[in-house]
Amino acid sequence: MAENFIHQSVKIYLETDIRSSSIGENSSIGDHSQVHSSKIAPYVAINKRNLIQKSDIDSLTYTGVNTIIKHAEIGKFCSISWNVSIGGKNHSFDLATTHSRWWFQKLYSGISEKPTEYESSPKCSIQNDVWIAAHAIINRGVTIGHGAIIGAGAVVTKDVEPYTIVAGVPAKPIRKRFPEHIIESLLEIKWWDWPLEVIKSNLELIYATKVDESVIEKLKEIAKNLKDA
Repeated sequence: MAENFIHQSVKIYLETDIRSSSIGENSSIGDHSQVHSSKIAPYVAINKRNLIQKSDIDSLTYTGVNTIIKHAEIGKFCSISWNVSIGGKNHSFDLATTHSRWWFQKLYSGISEKPTEYESSPKCSIQNDVWIAAHAIINRGVTIGHGAIIGAGAVVTKDVEPYTIVAGVPAKPIRKRFPEHIIESLLEIKWWDWPLEVIKSNLELIYATKVDESVIEKLKEIAKNLKDA
C-alpha cells in the first residue's frame, strides 16, 4: 500500500480512513469519511460520511454529507451536494447475468483483486464550476462540462455540455444558462484558472453580479491583463 501525503494544515475529523492518498494544504476530511487512492488538492472540503475512491478532486471544490465519488476527476470550484453518487460502475445487461464477476470471485473463491477492465474503464469527468444538486447520480464515463448544473435527483447517463442545466431520470437538457456568445466568452476567460488572489480581489464581480455584456468585458480585461503580465 502506498503511503499517504497529508499536508500539516489539513483538518481530519473523527474516525476517517485515508489510504494511499495525498491531501493538499487547508483541505478538510469530515467525520467517518474514507479517502482511498485519491488526490485531494488544496482548499477542498470533504464532508461527513463521504467515500472517495481512485479520484482526483481539484481546488475549492466541496461536497455534502453521504456523497460517493469513484473513479472520477473533479475540477475546481465544484459544488457537490449531499447524497450524490459519481462514477459508480455500471452492470452489464447483455450477458446471462447482471451479477458482478468480481463479487462472485471474492465471495466464493476469496479472490479480491479486481479485473483489469475495472481499472481501464473511462473515468467520470466533472469539469470546473459545476453544481451537482442533492441525490443526483452521475454514471461512470460521463463528462459534465464547465459551468453545468445537475438538478436534484437527476440520473445522468450522457455527457452534459458546458453551462447547460439538466434534470430528470434520465437527465435531459432544460436550457442553457446563458446565450451562446456569453458561454463562449466564459469558456475563453476560464476565471477558475486565475490566481486565487486575483479571484479574491474580484469576488463581487464573480460571485454577486448578474452576468451581462458589461461583466463579460470586465472579466475579459482581467484575463487579458493576466496574460500580458
